[in-house]
Amino acid sequence: MDTSECLQSFGVIVGFTVLQNSLDYLKCFSDKLQRRYIAVFEASIVINNIKSEIQCLRDDISVEFQGWYDEAKQLASYIGTDEERSRIPRVQCNRSNVPADTSLLY
Repeated sequence: MDTSECLQSFGVIVGFTVLQNSLDYLKCFSDKLQRRYIAVFEASIVINNIKSEIQCLRDDISVEFQGWYDEAKQLASYIGTDEERSRIPRVQCNRSNVPADTSLLY
């Protein structure tokens, strides 16, 4: 499997989508610290807002992840990749298989 095929796999697309949406919470904080003058006081205020937003995200992660997963499916269909679940081996030597019937649950 070459690099372009690997980057077009559904698992990688889901991973990148989750990463992008997760890091989006830190964008405001990053912008404050990258200005010509460093706005440390403003950034410290933003940290409290980010913490509360991330706590809300953690409290309702299944609904949030469903939206991110739908976004990943839309991107995958745009580039011609099918939704797929990772291969499940018949015999697992070191740990049990992940109990998931769909790729969303996996």
